[in-house]
Amino acid sequence: MLTNLFIIFCGLALLLGGGTLLIPGTIGLAKRFNIPARIVAFVIVAGGTSAPELLVSVNAVLLDSPGIAWGNVLGSNLANSLLVLGLGALAAPIITSDSLTRWDLKFLFLISLAIFGILASGLYSGLAGIIISLILIFSYFIYLVRMLRVQPSAPEIDEPSEKRSWKTALFYTIGGIAALIFGAELFVSGGIALARLSGWSEAFIGLTIIAIGTSLPEIVSVGASILHKRGDIALGNVMGSNLFNLLIALGGAGLFGSLVIDIKMVLLPMMLVLLVSVMLLVFSYREKSISSGWGIVFIGFYLCFLGLESIMSTG
Repeated sequence: MLTNLFIIFCGLALLLGGGTLLIPGTIGLAKRFNIPARIVAFVIVAGGTSAPELLVSVNAVLLDSPGIAWGNVLGSNLANSLLVLGLGALAAPIITSDSLTRWDLKFLFLISLAIFGILASGLYSGLAGIIISLILIFSYFIYLVRMLRVQPSAPEIDEPSEKRSWKTALFYTIGGIAALIFGAELFVSGGIALARLSGWSEAFIGLTIIAIGTSLPEIVSVGASILHKRGDIALGNVMGSNLFNLLIALGGAGLFGSLVIDIKMVLLPMMLVLLVSVMLLVFSYREKSISSGWGIVFIGFYLCFLGLESIMSTG
């Protein structure tokens, strides 16, 4: 048990170190290449911090465990949307009312709805599964091209200019992402070992420790962006991570094997993913931002989900 606790501690140390490097590196890249920091967060940071979800999903399919792949992706998206944004909102309001954010949220909802249809149809195997996977992956890159074309030409960086070369900024960004990924890996492996010693079921471990553990990079990077007063980076990271999970993680996993499962196994998290997508879209039109009060609601909602999953997994 002491060994597992030490592994968890090392993982947390790497996570904190990665968060310290990542946001200054992101802002530095945005300054040097005249790109909105939100784009850097959406593409580089979100893609980098979501790499664990891709690796877990592909590995699960190779081991003929598609339920773990679905649980990992859906659980991580719920953790991102409820836990990560909720914790971020406790520190500072997260603005959701700009037109670009609304477009992103609409696209996220449509993709979530399409994924639900694919899951319900049971088509995610064989040649049909490969075609669907390629369409999902292709959609992600088409979306990135669209983002680059509609973004303003100059980033809105209001922080003092720093004497940091693009190489240093890139090193900070890559080093931060690497530290977050390896830190999350250590945290997850130590946490799973402790959970198994405590007698937890594998299904509950997958939807809690694995899902939250693979979302730890997002939690730390969002917290760091809030500390730097960059809510645009925080929200861009979360939305980018969710889209990466649905399009790249599931799409990539589908190229290596069947993702067909009984929809009843993941019906609750899938319905909640759709509900949260609608809820965030409503926020962008009515609430304008996610306040600390709503942050508490988000976190409470996520804890209720974990409680329901715990009851269902033990029942």
